[in-house]
Amino acid sequence: MSARIMDATDTLACLWCGVDATPGRIERFISLGRRPAPGRPRLAADQRSEGYDMTWCPSCWERRQEALALVSAHPAVSRVLGDVALHRVESGLNALELIGARRPRMKSAREILRFVDFMSQAGMDARWAARYAPFTLADAQEDDRNETRWEHVTERQRQAARDALAALLARATERPMPTPCPVETAGCAMCGVGSVYAPPSQAEHVWTPVTFTASALGGRRSPERQSGHLCPTCQLAHEEVGSIGPTAMERSLILHLGVRRKSLTATELVGLKGWAAMPGIGPNEHPWHHIEDVEQLRESLA
Repeated sequence: MSARIMDATDTLACLWCGVDATPGRIERFISLGRRPAPGRPRLAADQRSEGYDMTWCPSCWERRQEALALVSAHPAVSRVLGDVALHRVESGLNALELIGARRPRMKSAREILRFVDFMSQAGMDARWAARYAPFTLADAQEDDRNETRWEHVTERQRQAARDALAALLARATERPMPTPCPVETAGCAMCGVGSVYAPPSQAEHVWTPVTFTASALGGRRSPERQSGHLCPTCQLAHEEVGSIGPTAMERSLILHLGVRRKSLTATELVGLKGWAAMPGIGPNEHPWHHIEDVEQLRESLA
């Protein structure tokens, strides 16, 4: 797919909604061949690549400018999505357009990225250009046009967009719920907390399974590896350090205490042990409450 600016006297199909449009910016789509016609299991042996020029109708051009404004206002979207950021946001907006839905709240990069995750594929699947690339439909011709916008979209494609929007709105409005450790009566291997708050849609992935030795968490020396889980904060500490051990526990404690420190002194770390290294105790209601004076430490570091 390539884009260029050119003068043209002939009209072209809008690459999104399929109506006849006067070319402004023109985009070329390369077809790798035609899809097999009914009863023909393969592409014809002599089928060659074809190029199809398309443009934007005024309405779809407005969607593109709307997408451009969102991407420009939130540079983090391009940092995450790269060169396809504009196209994916534009695709999502056109998915809303084809079902006549209003745009949901998108005031931050996080909200835009969530919108793209749910809506962009439905838009890409339904665009007029999908009839021609990467493979051209058996009966599609270059001079085909829709009489009305989105006339080519099937009910199945519209329903896919509706389902995507419903899933997006459900995700946007869900509230965090208590999510206990997957192993009953167990807690986070490091901080010992037995439950964390997470959106229901993320509950399955909020706890990270890990293996470790008791000695790595401050327990007795043993070559035997144990299995357990880490809460999201302790998993972040684990990822930052690269292994489960004293440094990761120190980082976890700092994160849970919410203090601006890169490290703690040896005195502040006295008695620091991971919850899994202290058998026989139940999960903590609050992180690191299995060690003495954790609240006093929080106050002294504040």
